[in-house]
Amino acid sequence: MFCCCGSKKTDERKLDRGETLADVKERNRKTQAAKSFPVVPEAETDQSNKRVSVKMTEPVTIQKKKSESEIAKRQSMKKKKSSKKFDIHFPPMGVKLRVLKDILSDPSIDSSMTTLDIFHDTIKLVTQEVRLSFAEWISEYNDDSLVGKPTVVVCHSWSTLFADLTDALQQYLFDQELDPNLTFFWIDFICLNFYEKIERPRDWFQNKFNSNIKDIGKIITVVDQWDKPSVLSNSWCLWEIYSCISSQIPIYFSYPSKERKQLTDCLLNECEIVAFNYYSVDVMNSFCQNEKDKENIFSIINESIGADKLNGIVRENVRNWVVKFSLSLIEDNTAKDKKESSLLLNNVGMILFYQGKYQDAEPLLEQSLAIREKIFGQKHLEFSTSLNNIAGLKKAQGKLKDSEGLYKQDVSIMEQNFGNDHLNLATTLNNLATLYYSQERHGEAEMYFKKSLKISEDKFGPEHPFIATITNNIAAILQAESKFEEAETYYKKSLEIFEKSLGVSHAHVFSTLNNLGMLHEEQNHKEEAKSYYEKALKGLEVALGQTHPTTETVRKNLEKLIEKKDDNPSSTPQ
Repeated sequence: MFCCCGSKKTDERKLDRGETLADVKERNRKTQAAKSFPVVPEAETDQSNKRVSVKMTEPVTIQKKKSESEIAKRQSMKKKKSSKKFDIHFPPMGVKLRVLKDILSDPSIDSSMTTLDIFHDTIKLVTQEVRLSFAEWISEYNDDSLVGKPTVVVCHSWSTLFADLTDALQQYLFDQELDPNLTFFWIDFICLNFYEKIERPRDWFQNKFNSNIKDIGKIITVVDQWDKPSVLSNSWCLWEIYSCISSQIPIYFSYPSKERKQLTDCLLNECEIVAFNYYSVDVMNSFCQNEKDKENIFSIINESIGADKLNGIVRENVRNWVVKFSLSLIEDNTAKDKKESSLLLNNVGMILFYQGKYQDAEPLLEQSLAIREKIFGQKHLEFSTSLNNIAGLKKAQGKLKDSEGLYKQDVSIMEQNFGNDHLNLATTLNNLATLYYSQERHGEAEMYFKKSLKISEDKFGPEHPFIATITNNIAAILQAESKFEEAETYYKKSLEIFEKSLGVSHAHVFSTLNNLGMLHEEQNHKEEAKSYYEKALKGLEVALGQTHPTTETVRKNLEKLIEKKDDNPSSTPQ
């Protein structure tokens, strides 16, 4: 627990020796009316979807009081240091995790309090008499061993629950096997002195900020919600992430314990939610309370990388980290539970597949198949699922003969062991039909599509996403047979179902828009085709990323249309 001793140079009244952090807060509440305070640069105003976290309950060691001689020595050192110049926008000091834990140990701190709440409830109250940053206050009046040269920068949102922030930093130390006594976190609300008038010139962002980040060499981004991180809507956080990417500084994303659990549950049970979470990033509409900072950040981004490209790069980094986290789960789980390991291997492999990373996906899917064959045998649904997924991978890699053999093997297993109306059979029939479509074997493709549609409608009803997938694929067959009006009806029906069942921002919606563009281009309706392609491309760049194979397909379709080439556009069957 913090103990406060020493005296304030600008005030005759001394801080009482042996006071705790809570004591200082309470005394300042009673003895001093609230004074005006600089606007907090990154204070989030929208906290409508903050999540409740359990308060940390680790024991906190009581610090010894400083002797009068120690105080005098410290004050003397302060005078000597006062003439030394440093960047007031980025003071070269960090704090140990113990500082955050000590704040949490205050009985008045509630587990639902955000970083912004802690700033006003604790940081501001404790420092308003001495007008120092909280890190300086700790160093001057408490225990200077808790403050040191920063070893890692913390990128976070002020709307993050403070307990979650602390938990995420604790997890970072554990994952990286770092000594908490040798790790000093640079955290803005603790290390910046908000009593100083801070005006950051444009060249500071371009030069000094990057230089400070490089000197420290590490950054940790706190992901308060795995599926919708607050940092991705914060201008300053996006700038920090971009600065690290441009300077080739590794970024570590850390989740609080409850978010790690939620992400793990999704990976095991609903991997498509993880795969198709497009992580909305829009730097030009991000939040920044300091308008001058916002203006400088936006100006530099627009003149350098451009907002759209930055959005894509940040989004891709977050996605890559989710995969890295997923792979770490596989590594941790392999020796413990073979059944769960096979599920993780399959699902993470499918996430990589959906991201177009076929080479990375292949060994995971093959490992999953091998484990499932050993555990369950070839007459089990889990084995059938793995077989179907590898067949889809082979198709995407252009290994069509291998893909067809695997699909037919899966159809045989399903029909012999589970009957002719099982949903897994419908999935494999649809996938086999798309393979035949890609080979222009339209008669076989139409037959299998219709078999799949009948099974699916009987099981799901008319408005399930899988019905939309098959409907889209039947439309592609009709288009190939030059039945354009029928094809458009099927495409629009597919689009309507996808929008209702998956939402208007899902990748399947934009793939269907591409197919409508392809249909109109083939009929020489160039303006309609261009409109569909542009909508599809814009959506897929967000949903799947700028380098995903499906995004590239649509981009090429649009480019060919604009160049007025006669090449047939490429459709994107589901």
